[in-house]
Amino acid sequence: MARGVLLVISEPVSEAKEAEYNDWYDNVHLKEVLGLAGFTAARRFQVSQQQLVSQGGHEGVTSKFPHKYVAVYEVEADDLGVATNSLNEHGRELTASDAMAYDRTVAVLLEEISSRGLAG
Repeated sequence: MARGVLLVISEPVSEAKEAEYNDWYDNVHLKEVLGLAGFTAARRFQVSQQQLVSQGGHEGVTSKFPHKYVAVYEVEADDLGVATNSLNEHGRELTASDAMAYDRTVAVLLEEISSRGLAG
């Protein structure tokens, strides 16, 4: 069984749309993606104000990583292509939001090569 994560870096189109973006992402988008083949779990994160001093603190990190939000979708299937194929096939059926800056979104499928201390 192959395991991986789909890492999605995204943001709202503007600060004025941030609440709408978060509501859509949490209450619509995550549920729809989890309904697709291969996707088993999802979590969202935002950049914390607490950053390592060795990385320049919050300003040092955000100057290199200007994105505020990251979603991590866990993927598990005999072949990770199941997840990408499912997204490619059904992506147009997912509810879109005009609050999301699609042109500034990056999605990367990462295949697990090792793990330690994880349940399962």
